[in-house]
Amino acid sequence: MHGGNGEDRERRPLKVEVPADLRPSPANFLGVSHTPYDFILDFAEVIPVGDQPRAQVVARIVISPQFVHRMVETLQHNLAKYEQTFGPIKRPALPGREG
Repeated sequence: MHGGNGEDRERRPLKVEVPADLRPSPANFLGVSHTPYDFILDFAEVIPVGDQPRAQVVARIVISPQFVHRMVETLQHNLAKYEQTFGPIKRPALPGREG
């Protein structure tokens, strides 16, 4: 996924650098909100605490509406590749929803 603005720009390889001290954070919940200018993605881990689970945000990412489209395309492409390699992902039914 490239984050440039120009559709007609030549695609060049992008060297992605991950800091050695960056620790992965598990996330099993995504909250999404937006303004006219930004989408705010809150990645969280749902933690069972007594009778009331809570979600602890582990990362908040702010992106432009234009980048949302590129991100969705990239996720769809990679999801298709994943399922082609490993088979369909089994999804449990969400509480309160049928199907």
